[in-house]
Amino acid sequence: MIPVGPLCSKHAGTTISPWIITPEALAPHALPAKAKEHILAPHLNHDNGTTFAIEVQVSVDNQTIGRTTLDVMDWTFDQLIAHQASSGCGLRTGDLLGIGTISGPGPDEHGCLLEKFAEGQTPRRGYLEDGEEVQMTGFCGQGVGFGECKAKVLPALDDREWRSGS
Repeated sequence: MIPVGPLCSKHAGTTISPWIITPEALAPHALPAKAKEHILAPHLNHDNGTTFAIEVQVSVDNQTIGRTTLDVMDWTFDQLIAHQASSGCGLRTGDLLGIGTISGPGPDEHGCLLEKFAEGQTPRRGYLEDGEEVQMTGFCGQGVGFGECKAKVLPALDDREWRSGS
């Protein structure tokens, strides 16, 4: 996980909700982005950054692990898009762009199990295990929801299954 940052970690799985939220629906929930202490690259520097008042929650097997809001993120959507495009990868219609783990400052605002169950601070637990179900939800204001993202961790295929494509 080190060095973490936009688009730099957790490439293991993708789950998306069936909802598409337009920029127009998000506009009434826009907030000024938090000021950055230092920007690593000039193309990521902008004075009028915007984020959104989106509330998110993550649960494992129906146990809430964390709740927080999008405005705690270090990077805005504009910065994520600029970072992606500057890498030479580019973006096209229909591409997915992962925004990273959303973790707030409080003990119940973690979006990452490694943060939530830090050694010496809380009862320890490991990574997600086979059979566990992760659920993520998000909404902002009245009537603007992102649907439910739910995924179950399945056991890895053994070598024979993988080779046969089963």
